[in-house]
Amino acid sequence: MNKYEVTIQAVVTKTLLIEAKDSNSAEEAAHEQFSVLNEGPDEQYDQRTLDVTQISPSYYIAVREDHHVEYEIKASSEDEARDLINMGKQTPIDRLIDDWNIIELKEIKA
Repeated sequence: MNKYEVTIQAVVTKTLLIEAKDSNSAEEAAHEQFSVLNEGPDEQYDQRTLDVTQISPSYYIAVREDHHVEYEIKASSEDEARDLINMGKQTPIDRLIDDWNIIELKEIKA
């Protein structure tokens, strides 16, 4: 059996009864109350298929990459520089994948 990825576009039309001081307030309240749940007879649903793509057989692949990453950090001490790196908010000035290896590969059955 094959697996498929199916993309569906749906349109939900509802009529809501809203009490409000003006039309802008009524529209805002209606948007806040709106949900896609089937809640009553005053609803219309329409859907169409946008795309069907066969994705099977599918594979699980685990890869290990060895990176070389270079940072330029301005700090007043080595400890402060290490703290800045550990925060993870530094932007690398150079990044290179040195090597990669597939460590696991298996077909996923449907």
